[in-house]
Amino acid sequence: KASELDEMITVCGDALTFPRKENKSARKWLKSVGISNLRAVRDGKKIAGGLLIIPWGHFFGGRSVAAGGISFVGIAPEYRRIGAASYMMAETVKELHARGTPISTLYPANIALYRKAGYESAMERHVLKAELKNIKTRNTKYEMAPYKGRGYKALKDFYTEQALKTNGNVDRNETSWKGFLKSWWGSTHFIYTIKDRGVLKGYVLYRYEKEWGPILVGDYWVADRDAAERLMTFLADHSSVIKEMKWTGTAMGEIARLIPERAFKVDREEECMLRIVDVKGALEARGYPSGLQAEIHLDVTDDLIRKNNGNFVLKVKNGKGRVKKGGEGLLKLDIRTFAQMYTSFMTPGQLRITGILDGPDAEMEIAGQIFAGPRPWIRDHF
Repeated sequence: KASELDEMITVCGDALTFPRKENKSARKWLKSVGISNLRAVRDGKKIAGGLLIIPWGHFFGGRSVAAGGISFVGIAPEYRRIGAASYMMAETVKELHARGTPISTLYPANIALYRKAGYESAMERHVLKAELKNIKTRNTKYEMAPYKGRGYKALKDFYTEQALKTNGNVDRNETSWKGFLKSWWGSTHFIYTIKDRGVLKGYVLYRYEKEWGPILVGDYWVADRDAAERLMTFLADHSSVIKEMKWTGTAMGEIARLIPERAFKVDREEECMLRIVDVKGALEARGYPSGLQAEIHLDVTDDLIRKNNGNFVLKVKNGKGRVKKGGEGLLKLDIRTFAQMYTSFMTPGQLRITGILDGPDAEMEIAGQIFAGPRPWIRDHF
């Protein structure tokens, strides 16, 4: 209920150690996402904990898969270790399944809790850092200028075009994009675009951690090498007053690859967990290699969602998948193992070695072809 929002913020905010002075900002953020997306677990009328479900998607195989992003999860200290969090997560997964949401994602503070609910690490997110003096790139072929747009459509279209080529990145909803253009939590950020004769080739969003840096690059996307080098040149040109930069993404990304001698460090390494909420829906929603025609027979085990149990046949053709119940059940896996194969986080061969995937060699090989793709990573944190 709207009347319970402040109580919810206090309970979850305190559990997450947010300063209470930020409650006003938290309230604004939660209302922008939608109070209807909040869920609470209660002891009678008292809120014992809660969470937020963010309705958006993730890109896999060149298609957007609808998802419920789980955030703002908190349980009051006096209600821990009595099953409140496990109950809340189980009910959330059941609700997402009932409404037809194929997958769910979250960043874990308690891995065991989320594994119990069927989530597994299936995407990576790195925060990396480098000294600006180590960036030797100098390329000013493209124009770089402050973003003058009043809306976000041009940036969103460009983002989607680039993110579709990855596995894992968020298909941001309208609320996320509106927030993208605002300064949150008291910070001021800057948005610059990279253009070639008026054609958008990239953009970057950044802010300063404190007055003299480092530069914190929150989001960037580039279309080609000249755009990547223009971005690096732009960042390096801050070196007279700022020593260091940090950025989010992956160690295999454009920025890292353009820094010679790998003169960067991983400042923080995180893994985003994913839950296959609806086996059939998830398999039919993602994309597959366009030139591949193949079929695999799965035997899935899910302790929480009964309809996810049993045999499924996945047929792939023209980049799309079709699923029906039944088949031979040759490839045996539980719902958490399924998440890692689904995202391309681990190959079937790797999962077999760890002892959590079993099947004949031929079926393993076909599964490897079907779920082949770039290693999944994610830039957004939620």
